[in-house]
Amino acid sequence: MSIEAKRTLSDVAPENSFKTKAGKELRNLEELLHNLREMDTKTFSHHVNETKNDFEKWVKDVVKDNTLADELAETKDQLEMERIVRNRIIQLKEAIDKYEESFKKDEEVIEEQQEVRAKKRYTDATNDEEDEANSVDSLKYFINKHLIGIAIGTIIGLIIGFILGNI
Repeated sequence: MSIEAKRTLSDVAPENSFKTKAGKELRNLEELLHNLREMDTKTFSHHVNETKNDFEKWVKDVVKDNTLADELAETKDQLEMERIVRNRIIQLKEAIDKYEESFKKDEEVIEEQQEVRAKKRYTDATNDEEDEANSVDSLKYFINKHLIGIAIGTIIGLIIGFILGNI
């Protein structure tokens, strides 16, 4: 809805702008709203009467907002038309805000997931380093324990051999 809402609120191509009888050129719904507020009754009646509704036609064919066009088709009153356009602009802006807020939440979720993955990679790397350190410590312990035993056994063997050899 928000991409459509942004498109609906944006300017139309210059060749598709609405030209009022008073010479004003309207390129978007905001300008239509502003001109409906400022427009004299004679100009309004030229564009909206029992046989036609130029604003409804422009909104439908050029702006491509059928929802607004349908509502504009229901009235011939300038103040009512102004209210309808104003409410539609508010509705479209709220849709854009809601979409952008949802987009921000999605970005926050993605950032949180990236942080969790980074922490997990760090934890995994730290655990790997600890495992490696533990392996090295275990090897040192094994060597110290057994090497000392082997050394003592060798010395005792040499002493016994020396004693037996000299008896």
